[in-house]
Amino acid sequence: DQEVAARHMFLGLNTPSLSHLPHSGRQANVNVEITERAWHYQGQPCWVATVHDTSSVARIAQSLVRSQARYRTLVENADQVILFVQERHVAYANPAAIAFFKLQADAIRDTLSLFLIHPEDRPLALERRKAMIAGDPEHSVVLRTIAPPTEHLQPDTTVSWVRFYGSLVEWEGQAATLIFMTDLTAQRETEESMRKALAQEKELGDLKTRFVSMASHEFRTPLSTIQTSSELLGHYSQRLS
Repeated sequence: DQEVAARHMFLGLNTPSLSHLPHSGRQANVNVEITERAWHYQGQPCWVATVHDTSSVARIAQSLVRSQARYRTLVENADQVILFVQERHVAYANPAAIAFFKLQADAIRDTLSLFLIHPEDRPLALERRKAMIAGDPEHSVVLRTIAPPTEHLQPDTTVSWVRFYGSLVEWEGQAATLIFMTDLTAQRETEESMRKALAQEKELGDLKTRFVSMASHEFRTPLSTIQTSSELLGHYSQRLS
C-alpha cells in the first residue's frame, strides 16, 4: 500500500486510493481511502493527504455480496419457478423456470414476459401488474402459462395452470418484478376429474329417478284398468247373470 500511495504522489494524482492502516490496539488493519494533493507549507513544496476510514462501508459491501450470493444460491436451487422481469422482458430465470418453460438459459433471457402467459389470460396478467404497481397487497392470481413461450399457441404448446405471484424489487441495481409460479396443473386435473365424476353420478341418479317414475307409471296404468274392470263387474254382476 505504501507503493500505491507513493506512486499517486509521484504522478500527482489527486484521486482517492484504497489502502490498509494498522489500527492501534487491534491486530487487524483498517480500510481507508487516501486522497493526496500537492501543497506549499512555509514556502516549501509538500503533500497533503486526507485519510477517510472506509471500514464500515467495506463491511457493508462484503455483507451485501455475501447476502446476494446466498440469495442467488437459494433462488437457483429452489423447486419453484422464479423469474426476474425488467422492462417486460425476462432478465433472469432459475433452473426450475428454464425446465418448466422448456428453453435453454440463453433462450429464455430477453423473452417478452407476456409470451409466458396463455393468450386468453394475458389481459388478466396485465391487470394484476397494474394493481401491483398501484400498491394492491394481493399480488397473486391463478392463470395459464404456455411452454415454450410464443406469441400464439402452437400445435406442440404445453398449457399449465399456475398460481402467479409478483412483487416489485431491485435486481442488479435496477427496478424489476420478482415472479414466483407454483404449478397447479396436477391439482386442477384432479379437481376436473372429480367434477366430471360428480356430474356423471348426478346424471346417473337423474336417470334412475326417471326410470323408476316411468316404470311406476307403466305399472299403475294396467293395474288401474284391472281395478276399474273389477269394480264394474261387481256393480253390474246381477245384470250380467
